[in-house]
Amino acid sequence: MPLEYPLEAYRILSGLTRSAHELPQLLELLEGGIERLRAGDCLDTDFRGASLEEKLQDFRAGLAMASEAAQTFERGLDKAYRAIGHVSYKEAAEPQP
Repeated sequence: MPLEYPLEAYRILSGLTRSAHELPQLLELLEGGIERLRAGDCLDTDFRGASLEEKLQDFRAGLAMASEAAQTFERGLDKAYRAIGHVSYKEAAEPQP
């Protein structure tokens, strides 16, 4: 099945790849912000079944999973980006009617 708009696909993949590349850093910043709130004794829990430390452990575990997923996503996007690059450049070099 031929791509109808490979140059547009290339541009979209480029933007997604850049965004995926930034996700791990954003997750680290989020974790740092929560840790600063914790260190300043500015966090509390509603105590419905788990302590603050248990909730923070879940939070950290979730961030670690999200970071791994973002890295896997980035690798997949990078592979697709490189694959479509030749097609889109060929399209861009063709004279327009």
